[in-house]
Amino acid sequence: MKWRLWLLPFSLLYGLVIVIRNLLYNIRILKSHRFRIPVISVGNLSVGGSGKTPMTEHLIRLLAPQYRVATLSRGYGRETSGFVLVSATTNASLIGDEPMLYHTKYKDITVATAESRREGIERLLSLETKQQVILLDDAYQHRSVKPGLNILLLEYDKIFKSKILLPAGNFREPFGAKKRADIIIVTKCPASLDDNFRRKTEHKINPSFRQQVWFSYLVYEELKTFASYLKKDSTPESQAFGKDTRVLLLTGIADPLPLKMHTVRTYTLDRMLRYADHYDFSETDIKRMKKIFNNIVGKEKIILTTEKDAMRLMKQSLIPLLNDLPLYILPIKVKFLQKYSEVADNTILEYVRKNSKDR
Repeated sequence: MKWRLWLLPFSLLYGLVIVIRNLLYNIRILKSHRFRIPVISVGNLSVGGSGKTPMTEHLIRLLAPQYRVATLSRGYGRETSGFVLVSATTNASLIGDEPMLYHTKYKDITVATAESRREGIERLLSLETKQQVILLDDAYQHRSVKPGLNILLLEYDKIFKSKILLPAGNFREPFGAKKRADIIIVTKCPASLDDNFRRKTEHKINPSFRQQVWFSYLVYEELKTFASYLKKDSTPESQAFGKDTRVLLLTGIADPLPLKMHTVRTYTLDRMLRYADHYDFSETDIKRMKKIFNNIVGKEKIILTTEKDAMRLMKQSLIPLLNDLPLYILPIKVKFLQKYSEVADNTILEYVRKNSKDR
């Protein structure tokens, strides 16, 4: 947007503050604390949309069968503050949508939120059940903790575009901050990305000799019923739909374009209701959505949304309004391009194995 150009002076000021802050950490005037258990950070340089949640889920599925795993998030948009340990009675309003998603889908992990990652880790380590691996969700800029493995996600489509800092652009840090990463994962690649484009992308990133660069893409899974998430059923029933299905798409995520394109390819997109990232849905929103849905012509029609949006729809005040609607959820998973799949998982497992004191 052209109006954002007027914000460029503020971006310069913001960038100066960020550079000074990082310098203070680099020369150790500001201290970074390292913990004696495996701590893996997943983060990015831009605001939203890089795939942190599905990547964190990939790590959970990889590590949870062998280790006691905890996730620690800021809990963006939550109504609470400080350290919150997720329990059976917790909802997305109290902890945020990403932590609620981890809690709903993965029964054998510990989920917590805290603005201060250092305090959050210390609180997790004080629990009676000792954690063996801690996953920090969206923590690349939280330098008060030095993770043992620092994973940076770079969205494929943004690598060759301008990288203007906030507030005129969408970048939290200058692109040079990528040097702090141990592993750089290019996300949302075309599944058919050829070696030529892969080499060009890696050349643009220009990693150091110690950094690994992996390439990944998103896979959309079968639709799940909203009711199955309310029941917290780990194996919810699915149902197949096709091009004859008319879809009302409901989103409150940072980058809904890939979801929209998938919907257009797979179903018939009739209407899209787009809200801001982490949007807190109200009864008025649901009543409006219901009215729009009822006006869609056709026998086979559904409402489709994301897993993160579903977490914010699971409020007691909204559930009665949603019960009689054909509301379906579209889960996504991360997959690595074939040549990186085995090395990626093995690298992460080897890091955890070498740094685990207690099995």
